[in-house]
Amino acid sequence: LRNNKMGVQGMKALVSTWSPSARCCLTFLSLDGNDIGDEGMTTLVDALSKGALNNLENLNLKNNKIGNEGMEAFAEALSKGGLTNLDNLNLNWNGIGNQGMKAFSEALSMGALNKLTNLQLDDIKIGDRGMKAFSEALSKGALNNLKNLNLAKNKIGNEGMKAFVQALSMGALNHLENLCLSYNEIGDEGLMKAFAKAISKGALNNLKNLDLVENKIGNEGMKAFAQALSMGALNNLKSLNLNENEIGDKGMKSFAEAIYKGVLNNLEILNLCDNKIGNEGMKAFSEALSMEALNKLKNLELTRNEIGKEGMKAFAEALSEGALNNLKNLVLDKFRIE
Repeated sequence: LRNNKMGVQGMKALVSTWSPSARCCLTFLSLDGNDIGDEGMTTLVDALSKGALNNLENLNLKNNKIGNEGMEAFAEALSKGGLTNLDNLNLNWNGIGNQGMKAFSEALSMGALNKLTNLQLDDIKIGDRGMKAFSEALSKGALNNLKNLNLAKNKIGNEGMKAFVQALSMGALNHLENLCLSYNEIGDEGLMKAFAKAISKGALNNLKNLDLVENKIGNEGMKAFAQALSMGALNNLKSLNLNENEIGDKGMKSFAEAIYKGVLNNLEILNLCDNKIGNEGMKAFSEALSMEALNKLKNLELTRNEIGKEGMKAFAEALSEGALNNLKNLVLDKFRIE
């Protein structure tokens, strides 16, 4: 039922058609892009409270103008045992905010959605306060079966990230395989230093994909991250996206030193576009590659950096000596080699 703009009246009409037999059989419901808002969400919650959708496993409420009020009603239904079989929940592109996130997190703390493996919370405006509430729930053991978590575009800063990292340090999300924190406001202190400390102690050791696009990560943050990698952190990682940050030569040198030691030897995708990497950083990276670093890499993107002829010469020499012999896709500035 995606993109039908059914609104509140459409939602009420839909709920009225759910017979007992339909309710017990429905396992997938997508209401993406229907503008149901808080009132429509309350209508859905009323159905949940009456035992509707007890067998639902996948629920998509993306892009529905759901705010604090709708989320609070939804959270109350969850805390009373609604949607106990849910595996996949998509709340992307709503206006849930920190109050709605707080209510949702309190429900999670009470054991709601403990079968969930996929949670999408992209651009729901939770900020630091919402992230703190969510992290508190995680530290109490909520969502311990989660494998995929998307928290992109939520204006999460240092304080929110520190709370999240503290939860990770306590063993939260130890089954997580995919984590997206792109387009937040984390920076070196919030993300890379605190985050690096947590992963160096074994947090997120099952992670396969990490997305940190546009988070103001600079040389200091990259150095801390590289040190954590050198201690064996994230050794199952297959994809790392650091596009649109502020990593320069110093940060790239730290990263090169880490991969020179054989870390990230399962990595297949590395994106470092739109940073500040120059010749010296590229030389260090190329030297590590010539020693068979990242030899499983299939995709490398370095578009829009500050790499000149010297850096490219070093990179070309490493390739000629057999570096990256599994590479299938290479993107450098305006050139594409496949």
